[in-house]
Amino acid sequence: MQISRLCFVLSFAICVWHPSTSVFAGIPWESIHDQVGQLITEHNYLQAEPLAIESLQKAKDLFGAEHLNVALAQQKLAEIFEAQGRLEEAQAVLVDSIEILEAFYHHTEHPNSYHSLH
Repeated sequence: MQISRLCFVLSFAICVWHPSTSVFAGIPWESIHDQVGQLITEHNYLQAEPLAIESLQKAKDLFGAEHLNVALAQQKLAEIFEAQGRLEEAQAVLVDSIEILEAFYHHTEHPNSYHSLH
């Protein structure tokens, strides 16, 4: 499966869930995550990458390594890697993100659960 398609699938799977507002070091995680998205939209990958890495680390610190916000942050980082032609790195990050999604949707009764996606 192409990396762009994986990013789309991840975005679709995550869209059924909205992250709660959380603050880390005085800055809401969502603000940093949104800023990464804006930089990606502007094709400003050099500035987006370190911020995406920071967003990923903050998501892990705030929510735990298996949380959906971590999968969201990983997806953004993978987008940056793909845009830079760093496909192996993008794929590795997406594999981690998919594992989080599979674990979450496998253990939930949500109507859009992992089982209904197959």
